[in-house]
Parts: sequence; structure tokens; C-alpha cells
Amino acid sequence: MLNFFLLKGLRPLKFMLKRRHTYLKQDAFRWRLKAFPQNKTGVLMLQERGSKRVSLSHIEVSRYLSSSVLRLLLARPPFLQGIQGMTDDALKAYIIQHPPIVYQAKRGIHDKPLFCLANLHALYIAKNRFRDSDKIRVTLVEAPPIQQTDAFALLFALSAEACHALSPRESGHYLFSLWKYLASSQPTSLPGLSENFTSKTAFCDAFELNRRVY
Repeated sequence: MLNFFLLKGLRPLKFMLKRRHTYLKQDAFRWRLKAFPQNKTGVLMLQERGSKRVSLSHIEVSRYLSSSVLRLLLARPPFLQGIQGMTDDALKAYIIQHPPIVYQAKRGIHDKPLFCLANLHALYIAKNRFRDSDKIRVTLVEAPPIQQTDAFALLFALSAEACHALSPRESGHYLFSLWKYLASSQPTSLPGLSENFTSKTAFCDAFELNRRVY
């Protein structure tokens, strides 16, 4: 009989503890969402901070990009293999159309350089061709949370590639790798880019890719 009353008394306590655990999990989830910049659609978003011309010596690739994501972002080769044959004016025209996306580093770090997060190819082309003292125009955005640097870089890259009027067949593996990284690390951000990005099948159909290959 005593065991019966003990068990009866423990059931409400067990229920209360379970509800408390649920609330704690919900609160932690809300805190994580609040910590990362998002717009009304739920996609990760960084606020634009204008643009300006800066010396190439003042720009560097974000040190918070992981090596695997950096390799992926640089894996898409230019359609013109001999891009070094382009004139200075042609490359300047390209950089004007695709300015590096940068954010301000924290104070006290290497004289506050600008960290490049997107349009890395434009930055690499500029640094390989022009002097460190030469200036290029960049687009400024707010600094992302350090742990979200990869996610924002991938979102920039995927949205850009999706809007380019180019056949994806030559860069299918690159496109799918961008989607795969985001699907594993930030799946809730994909519908904010397009409803076609919510699943592998929908993504491959949208880009006319053979999903069996990927």
C-alpha cells in the first residue's frame, strides 16, 4: 500500500520534471535563434553597411572560415582557364560588378582589417594582379557570429550561383556541395533562399541535375 502511494505521488513529480526539461530545451532553442541574425523568413541574414574603396592591403580572407569551406568556395574554376590573359581594365570591370563582401574585424586585431566573406574570387584576382596599395570597392556587412561564418559564406555563394544565368552542368558538384553543407549545418535556412532548396530531389530538379549522380 505504501509503495502504491509513493508511486502515485511520484507521477506528478515526474510529469513536472518532464515539462521543466521541455521548457529548458525550448528556452535554449530560442536563445540560439536570437543569437544569430535572421530575417522574417527565418533565413540567416546580415545587414548591409554600405560600400567604400579600400586598399588591398587592408583586406584579407576571413580567418574564421574553416579550411574545408574555403576549399569548396575556391573549387569553382573560372570559365576562361587562362584568366591571366585578361587585361587590367577587364579585371577591374569584373571586380566592380562583383565587389568582395567584407566585414570589420574586432578592434585590436591587426589594425582592424576587413575580413572577406563572399566573392572571394574577386579578391584573389585583385590581389594576384594589382598592388597592395591599389584600392578596390567592397560591400560592407555586419560581422557574423564567429561560429556562423561558414554558414553565411555558403549562403552568399549558393544564392549567387542560383541567380547566375549559367548552365549548372559544368559546376554541378560545386552547386550540390554548397547545398549539402548547408543542409547538414543550417537546414532551416534553405527554405528562406528558395522552396526548391528544401530537399535533395527538389534542389536537383530545380538545377536539372541528375540526383543519382550526387
